[in-house]
Amino acid sequence: MAKKRLAALPLTALLSLSLTIPASADAIWEPENAYYEFHQWWCERSQRTYLANSPAGFVNIRTSPHGRVVHQVENGVSLTSMYLYKNDIYITAWGIGAEGWVSLDDLSLIYDYIFFEEEFADQLSPGTPEAAAIFLSSREGDNLVAWPSPNAKNALWAWSNGGWVYDAVSTGGFEYTYTDPEGHLWGACYLREIGDVWLCLDAPDAGDGHTEIAQSDGSKIPNPKPRVVSVREVPDVTLYPAKEPVPPPFGGLLPAILSAAAVLLSAAALWFFYGKKRNKGGTTCDTPN
Repeated sequence: MAKKRLAALPLTALLSLSLTIPASADAIWEPENAYYEFHQWWCERSQRTYLANSPAGFVNIRTSPHGRVVHQVENGVSLTSMYLYKNDIYITAWGIGAEGWVSLDDLSLIYDYIFFEEEFADQLSPGTPEAAAIFLSSREGDNLVAWPSPNAKNALWAWSNGGWVYDAVSTGGFEYTYTDPEGHLWGACYLREIGDVWLCLDAPDAGDGHTEIAQSDGSKIPNPKPRVVSVREVPDVTLYPAKEPVPPPFGGLLPAILSAAAVLLSAAALWFFYGKKRNKGGTTCDTPN
């Protein structure tokens, strides 16, 4: 099982993203965030999907790990990770247009590409030109549905301008293929700026019963294609009860204020004790007469 893409994982929350994804996007997305820019050399790119799950019932999204709160979400909201720094992760909440830093302690990872790859490692086969040919021959227009793993309950997203993905597969093919218990063939590929996804090769535009198709103008329409594959159940995430967020004191700056106060108190203590010692003549540079 190849490991070269374990750091680039699927984005489940893109279902709500209303944009046209360019076929020629080469640059890796980076946040316009001062804390990230200062620590980017120590950040690990990590594209996985979490659910907000704090004992408080809601999660604070901050400008930095101890910075100002810019948004709050109740437990259960889907958050997509982008970059990891120690125990904090830069996330995006596509559905509400929010992004920022969240502690991993307040998140629960959901079943994704990595989990599937580990669980079904012995059933994955290398991608072949024949697999790509099956996918391309099944194409009917530009509608396309992408999945976090084969037979998932919900698709990642669906959109009407998926022609660029067909073009990408015709050039790069698939990394792995997998045949589900019903005989449907699936292919795994990496889409730049999006991550690792699975496509149903013999029904690339089939629906999941939930996901609407995003249009290039930002609108969404019901997917006319029914679901054709069965659902493979995965363990549910146990969530703390969701609660209405409570606005933080001082606009969310209290942790930063307390940290700064601790630094100042430590400096004052050092000055007091070492300064007092010098005043008592503990050391001297005077030359004796």
